[in-house]
Amino acid sequence: MSGICSKCGSALGPYDAALTRKLISRISRECLCLKCLAEFFHVSTDLLEERILFFRESGCTMF
Repeated sequence: MSGICSKCGSALGPYDAALTRKLISRISRECLCLKCLAEFFHVSTDLLEERILFFRESGCTMF
């Protein structure tokens, strides 16, 4: 896994890889940035940021 988005090539943020693995596949080697994840799921980046906060507050060790 690298620190770049496998779709658009932009740098990954601190939780992008964790969110990709949490929402798509835990064994995923290719990760998406927040913008590309939002496009993939047809949701806003704000909603994904809320999910990150939810997972962190829930004690998920991936975040």
